[in-house]
Amino acid sequence: MTRTSLTRASEQLAAMGLISQKKTGKEFLMRLESSGIELYKQAKPFLINPVQRMITVQNSREYDRYPFSGESALAQCTMLNHPRIPVRAVWKAAINSDKITEIDIRWEPNADPVILELWKYDPALFAKNETADPVSVAMSFESNVDERIEGSVEDYLEGYPW
Repeated sequence: MTRTSLTRASEQLAAMGLISQKKTGKEFLMRLESSGIELYKQAKPFLINPVQRMITVQNSREYDRYPFSGESALAQCTMLNHPRIPVRAVWKAAINSDKITEIDIRWEPNADPVILELWKYDPALFAKNETADPVSVAMSFESNVDERIEGSVEDYLEGYPW
């Protein structure tokens, strides 16, 4: 990361009201304006859904290394029941989706499926306890209108030790 890109990023964060900057000599000191769930709420309008695409594939041990996401992540951390098909997050650049055979569980009743969410960035960077980070999980449900999911996302964020 270059000095110019850091300067641009800090200026954008300051313009959004997420940080304040103070110049001390040649250094800039940056301070968050809020923290925890309040910071999330303030930043939310600027955040994106990390999921680019979802595919259903035959489960294999290879997928166990990817963090839980979607309803599986919520089930790990809230009272939401685990989904019938587990959901895992994987960086789209880390997997060759062209070589993966998608399955349709309607036609393959004996399949052991897993849903892979192909993310725009590496979910492993921020994952903890085999689960994708709460902000990314919450943003992946941004357009969801299921009340039980909305409630679980709220519980997840409020219960998270920021």
